[in-house]
Amino acid sequence: MNDIQMESTFTVDATPAEAWKALEELRGRAGGPGEWWLPGFECRCGEVDVVDERQLTVRKLEQPCADTLIAITFEHVDTGSRIRVVQSGFDERFVAGAGDAFWTHGQHIFADLHLFFEVGVIAKRAWAAWSPLGARVLPEPYGLRVVTVRPGTWAERVGLEASDILLTVSGAPLYTPQELGIVERIVRTGDEVVATWARGSDRCEATATY
Repeated sequence: MNDIQMESTFTVDATPAEAWKALEELRGRAGGPGEWWLPGFECRCGEVDVVDERQLTVRKLEQPCADTLIAITFEHVDTGSRIRVVQSGFDERFVAGAGDAFWTHGQHIFADLHLFFEVGVIAKRAWAAWSPLGARVLPEPYGLRVVTVRPGTWAERVGLEASDILLTVSGAPLYTPQELGIVERIVRTGDEVVATWARGSDRCEATATY
């Protein structure tokens, strides 16, 4: 574990007391004393510290990222509550291996938690199945540049190489890692998936089984 962390701050109409009560009402899902169940994270967490029903710190009990700490702070503002969420203590190798998908997934988790505090709905969007394409990409001002291609993956079968600029996958135009993450949740193993990419001054296209 190290000091890698992801965080989000958002405001909701509920007061801190109302937001805390909504979270407390989910504790029955956790199944054990001293445990909490957090929407967005969709997991059981062990209580580490509570400060006057304004700050909750828990330790994630389930994979992925078990043992990371999640701190949720509720602050009163004129419009309701400002809620700050920080998850820390990630394994550096896990974060490096996940690449941009790690940070995209974190944004999705926080969005689902925000939705819960705003309207009370448990969305379960963040944990939709991922089907990684098998290439690590980096965002450039003009699109996604392929950095590496893993052997035996769809990216290799379709013909992607390092330095290619990925243009579309399954017809979806790609400009950001977030857009790629959406595509990776739509395609499934066994699908015939077409891609287009730029290689040098050429525009290439091919189809391969995902």
